[in-house]
Amino acid sequence: MLNWDEIMDISGLHKEGHSIKEIVRMTGYSRNTVRKVLRGDYVKKKDRKNRPTIIEPYKAYLKKRYDETGLTGRRLYEEIIKLGYEGGYDQVRRFLRKFKDEEIRSNKLTVRFETLPGKQAQVDWGECGYYLDEDGRRRKLYAFVMILGYSRAAYVEFTNTMKLPKLLECHMNAFDYFGGFPDEILYDNMKQVRLDAGKLNPGFVDFARYYGFTIKTCRPRRARTKGKVERAIQFLKKSFFPHPVFESLADANNEVMQWLNSKANARIHSVTNEAPFDLLKKEKLRDLSLQERYKIIERNERRANFEGYVNYRGSRYSVPPEHAGKRVVVEHENSVIRIKTTSDTIIFEHAKAPQKGMTVSAREHIAEMWKLTITPRKNELQIPHFKTAHESFAASFKVEQRPLSKYEEVG
Repeated sequence: MLNWDEIMDISGLHKEGHSIKEIVRMTGYSRNTVRKVLRGDYVKKKDRKNRPTIIEPYKAYLKKRYDETGLTGRRLYEEIIKLGYEGGYDQVRRFLRKFKDEEIRSNKLTVRFETLPGKQAQVDWGECGYYLDEDGRRRKLYAFVMILGYSRAAYVEFTNTMKLPKLLECHMNAFDYFGGFPDEILYDNMKQVRLDAGKLNPGFVDFARYYGFTIKTCRPRRARTKGKVERAIQFLKKSFFPHPVFESLADANNEVMQWLNSKANARIHSVTNEAPFDLLKKEKLRDLSLQERYKIIERNERRANFEGYVNYRGSRYSVPPEHAGKRVVVEHENSVIRIKTTSDTIIFEHAKAPQKGMTVSAREHIAEMWKLTITPRKNELQIPHFKTAHESFAASFKVEQRPLSKYEEVG
C-alpha cells in the first residue's frame, strides 16, 4: 500500500500534465493503483504503531553512510556489526531498500524541456569501438559528442584521449561545424570541467571565458538532465558503426563525418519532426568571426636525461647541457614544442617532430655537449708521469761541471 508521500507524488505528476501511462512508467505503480489515487478512491494505509526494532538505533547511521558513500547493504551490515548490532542482514537490506527504490525512481523522473534557438548545447563522451594505431595495435575509441538543444544538430569526433587539450580542440571543431556556438553548454561532472563539487577546472574556465559561453553542470547522480546528448550517443552506437575496428583514427573520423552529413543531421528527428540541418539555419548561434581560434597550450613536466634530451610523445628534444638531469616544463602549442624551466623561463623552442620516434636537436646544444665531453674537467685525476730506467739511472749520478780555468791553475 502507498503512504501519504507516494499518493502526493502521483497527484503532483498528474497536475504537471503527465498522462496515466506516463505516471505508471515513471513510478512503477500499476495502472489501477494510479487510477484509484487520481479518483480519490485509494485508501491510505494506516500508520502502524511504532514498535522498537533491533535495527532502530542504527537507522540514522545507515542512512547517513548510504547517502555519503552509496555502499552496498552487505558492507553497511558489516560496519554496524562492529558497532554492536546483533540482528540479521535481512533487516538492514529491507531498511535500505526504500532508499534505493526512491533513488531509482527519482533518476527516472525526467521532465523533457525544449530550449530556445542558440540557448544551449549538451556535451558528453562515449566509448565506441576501436581503431588500429601506427603499429597495428588495437586502441580504444572515445567519441566526443555535442548536440544543440533547439535544432538537435549533432557533432561527433573520435579521439584516443579525453584529456583537457583534446576536449578544447573538439569544442572548436564543433563550433566550426555548426558555424557558431550557443549561450551555454551543459556537462556532467567530468574532471576536465569540474574538479570537485565546488570548483571548476581553471583551464576550462579560461576557454569558456575566451568565447563567452556559460558552463552548466548536472547535479551529482542526475546525468539524465542532459538526456539529449545521452540519446545522441545511444543513436550513434546503434546506427553508425559499420565495423567494430577502424583502419585508423583518421578513417573513423572520415566515416562518422559522412554519417553526420548524410543521416544523423539530415533525417527527420522523431521529436522536432524536422531535419536538424533545417533547424540549424534558425539557430541563433554566436558568431565565430569575432575572435581568433583559441590557442591550446599543453603543459607537461618532464626530467631531461643526462644526454641532454627531453622525451615527449615518443620523440626526443634537445636542451642546453646545463639543464641535463633537471626537471623542465614542456609546452605544446600547435606545431611548437617550447621547453621552460619550472620557474617559467623559456629555455628553447623546437618545431614539433613530424612523426613519432624522431630526435630533434639544436646544433648549439650538440656543440656545447661535445665541448664538455672532450675538455678535461678540473676535478679529473691527473695521470702521473713515470720515469724510464735510463732517466732514473742518470738522475742518480750528478756530474760536477768545472770551468777550464781550474784545470789551468793545476797545470
